[in-house]
Amino acid sequence: HAAYEAHGKVNLLARMRDWQGFDLSAAFSRETLALKSESFGHVDKYAIVGGPEWIATLARTLNPLFSIDVRHFTADSEDEAWEWIGAKPA
Repeated sequence: HAAYEAHGKVNLLARMRDWQGFDLSAAFSRETLALKSESFGHVDKYAIVGGPEWIATLARTLNPLFSIDVRHFTADSEDEAWEWIGAKPA
């Protein structure tokens, strides 16, 4: 929350490594959905790096439904993802 207060909107990058799937009950729990809905208003760009190919399709399909600009990048394109969100890895 401190980043939101200091910067208003933030850009995020998520790396997907060693994809083993995900737990639907955890992804859609009340706590997770409440946190996501509170956070979404503070995110401008969200880069997803790696993961299965269907993640790219999902990002393209859902992107028009949200105020966040979501893009998928292959694991080999992580540098491009960092450039797109205007940041560098720590």
